[in-house]
Amino acid sequence: TGNTKNTDREKEFANRYSKACDYLVAPSEFSKIIYSYKFNKSADRILVYHQPRYEFLVESNGRKNLEKIVKKDLSKYNKIIMYAPTFRKGIGTEDGKLNLNNLINLKPYNEKKLKEYVEKNNYLLVLKMHPSEESKIKIYNSENIILLKDSDMLENFITINEILNCVDLLIADYSSIYIDYINLLRPVLFLDTDLKKYEEDRGLLFNGNDIWFPGPRVDDIDSFIIESEKLLNDYKYFKRER
Repeated sequence: TGNTKNTDREKEFANRYSKACDYLVAPSEFSKIIYSYKFNKSADRILVYHQPRYEFLVESNGRKNLEKIVKKDLSKYNKIIMYAPTFRKGIGTEDGKLNLNNLINLKPYNEKKLKEYVEKNNYLLVLKMHPSEESKIKIYNSENIILLKDSDMLENFITINEILNCVDLLIADYSSIYIDYINLLRPVLFLDTDLKKYEEDRGLLFNGNDIWFPGPRVDDIDSFIIESEKLLNDYKYFKRER
């Protein structure tokens, strides 16, 4: 968050990053203003150009890439859902609260209900955690739930943006991954279990948070299932917001 968070550690990091670069690339004029503020960089040193990684969203064979990493035939699944939360461990800080005792960060939680949901509908749930957290999460035995590890991606020279276009529904929170994914105009479900704490610890760029989340927001397993089904089976649901 750079200079948007009023701590010396964050500001030092942002300024050091800024000095190391001659130019930054921003995807829009709107983002250019934000980058200038976040990284304390003169606006004439910020170039407006589409993010190069966006090309992977269109050109990559996401299904083939994911199959290569997880060594599974994905054609047998009806839908692919990816859960990709933001990292909670920043520069010497821990922001928000990620409950690693359940597979998705929900309050009232029922592991059995989640497993039954994905197995009954023959969905594949892909968990993409931050590398610092993926080793801590406990995955219960299920053909329909897998952990996508950074080490396996690195071994195959495949990035997350080379996989995203095979995902039918993205489960996110405050991670910027949904900014990339939304270019596909596909549905996103947001978890806001620790929104207030995350905002206090790390901070968010904007007030009026609702307009920045182009999808329903849930914090319990029942709402998660209901909203997931709506998003997966009704393309018009939240289409305007996307």
